[in-house]
Amino acid sequence: TASFNSLIESDSAVYLESMIKKVKELYPQVERIGLDITFNTGGNVGALYRVVGLISDNPFEVSSYSRDTNVYQTSIVDITTEAYDEYEWFLLTSYVTFSAANEMATIFKQNELGKIIGQTSGGGASSITPILLPDGSFFTTSSNNVNTLKDKEGNYVINESGIKPDFEIPQNKLYDAATLLEILNR
Repeated sequence: TASFNSLIESDSAVYLESMIKKVKELYPQVERIGLDITFNTGGNVGALYRVVGLISDNPFEVSSYSRDTNVYQTSIVDITTEAYDEYEWFLLTSYVTFSAANEMATIFKQNELGKIIGQTSGGGASSITPILLPDGSFFTTSSNNVNTLKDKEGNYVINESGIKPDFEIPQNKLYDAATLLEILNR
């Protein structure tokens, strides 16, 4: 029905899971799944975490820096849904990959969920904070919480300038099947 389809299309985790189930049914020989976030300018972090929960059954790390307290921290997120970890996952990024999509690239890299292919993501590291004034007017502003990447040595790197892919390719090769296949087969 129309309401069911609009629910699936309005929530990226629900949409992704429905597509994975379709792939499993129609193409059981598929071994790799790529998430194309090249034109994803951000969205809901809750949906992002649920998407990561579809990729891996393992709890994953999310790191941040608080400008208020000058504290870096890493939290563990554990999503209790069925993961499709039988697939080899990869991420396709571009300079337009921004905000929550940039955080997806950060989580992918920090937790080693798969290869990141494409261009350095566009950045955007601070969540937004909605502010409601007593007169009823409202606005949003960047929060003081900044997403970070915790590298293998334990250093925190603010991801405001984006996440460098594991395999950098020019924009005109982002959807070139031969280029992608050559990288995936390495």
